[in-house]
Amino acid sequence: MRAAGPDDVSEAAEVLAEAFASDELSVAALGRPRNARGALRTVFTSLLRHHYVPRGIVDLAVRDGRVVGAAAWSRPGENDLRLGEFGALAVDLVPALGWRVLPAASYAWRTDRVHPRPPHWYLYAIGVRMPGRGVGGILLDHALARAGGVPSYCEASTPDSARLYERKGFRRIGEAPTPRGCPPQPQLWHPGGRPS
Repeated sequence: MRAAGPDDVSEAAEVLAEAFASDELSVAALGRPRNARGALRTVFTSLLRHHYVPRGIVDLAVRDGRVVGAAAWSRPGENDLRLGEFGALAVDLVPALGWRVLPAASYAWRTDRVHPRPPHWYLYAIGVRMPGRGVGGILLDHALARAGGVPSYCEASTPDSARLYERKGFRRIGEAPTPRGCPPQPQLWHPGGRPS
């Protein structure tokens, strides 16, 4: 387990894009592009490069020198994009995604508005190359231990991810907005303290 630096952005973004390419909610948020994995790689690369690596924490699970899992977290009070970050994202995403940047921005804005108010760590994305082998759980345990007594928050885009979060001590607190036609997206809150 280690924290990502600027040189790790491409590999971490690829792990996340691979994990989310079949995620109905994520693909719908981007306007259902033909090459979902490529579009997601572009989004994750830009967000990791301009926001999560410099201002948050991106945890990497590494096995035999290869990144097998990544989790991007915002620190408490640091979830909102700064003007410079927003501009850098626009420069990266508008040429790559075209009109698809609009539904993605709308979705991000709507989900950000329903974040809990108390200070918390925010799990933006977690993905693994080998699902079902415990890598996601290890990433969560590591982050929850680091958070100490500070709460953590996330949304679950799949029933499997919701179950994993609940096994780690997160509790459902509501539902976040979703793109039209997508199933509900549970909001989950971990009160802080050691992982369950």
